[in-house]
Amino acid sequence: IMKPLSYNFVLKDKKTGEVLATEQISKSFVDDGVRRITVKTGRIRGTLFLPPKPGPGIITLYGGVNKGKVPEDRAAMLASHGFVTLALAFFGVDDLPEVYSSFDLEYFEEAVDYLLSLPEVTHHQVGLCGSSTGGNICLTMMMFFGHKIKACAVFSVPFVSAPGPTIYKEQVLEGSEFAWESNPENPLGIKGGLDEIKRNPQKQILFEKSDAPLLVFVGEEDGNNPDHGKFAIDRAQQSGKSNVKLVEFPETGHLIDLPHCPHVKEAKHPLIPPSETIQFGGKAQPHALAQFQAWDALLEFFKSNLQSWVK
Repeated sequence: IMKPLSYNFVLKDKKTGEVLATEQISKSFVDDGVRRITVKTGRIRGTLFLPPKPGPGIITLYGGVNKGKVPEDRAAMLASHGFVTLALAFFGVDDLPEVYSSFDLEYFEEAVDYLLSLPEVTHHQVGLCGSSTGGNICLTMMMFFGHKIKACAVFSVPFVSAPGPTIYKEQVLEGSEFAWESNPENPLGIKGGLDEIKRNPQKQILFEKSDAPLLVFVGEEDGNNPDHGKFAIDRAQQSGKSNVKLVEFPETGHLIDLPHCPHVKEAKHPLIPPSETIQFGGKAQPHALAQFQAWDALLEFFKSNLQSWVK
């Protein structure tokens, strides 16, 4: 992640094969001066990115892993904009469980406390940025220890604890099952759909218990997640929470990645057999555009809610 990626582009005549033009382009995730540090402190596993100067802290959480390593790209890019960023692993890395089934929220609170203890962090609350299952975890952090959270942004979430429960001390948020078998066309959907969630308040993540602002990104071709998002945000607003925003992207699927990253329409998932893949939806051009728009909105959100606030 610390080294630029180099790409060689060749434009050829389709009929003759004649090379019309060539170009080399480099892609970097980090600015000069950003430091990368492997974190293995207590139970915490992840990667810390330190910008040249002290700044606000952000934890990034993904729903998957990359060849036994925590995904670092979003954390690295946020650090390049002045945020002290921890890319936090919760499975599949080092001595953590190989896959997840339930969630011990005290582990994530330890990560928050670790980040806040660093001398490079200038605030006494953190920002959260989570995608898919990582986004659900961020929402439960808002629910159970929201006083430690300053701002939260999530991508592509069903607003439930899936596929199992979330446990925080003596409190339990009931889990929701994925629809692997009942709905093969939308395996990341929640079994029973939105109706099941509405019937069971004990399965709903009450993120509105936190005062922190929430920014939600969702692709309109991301299964039932747009409906889940609208329901959860309507519920929060009815309870008096006004600092929450839902951003929907047309013709966009589940994996809303960073700018200049390819549209991933199909991929493997840690909870299904290695020989199988999941269709994540979206159309190439509008999905790619959504990734640019989401990154710009994410940066503006964190800059306005974190960098403008002094400890």
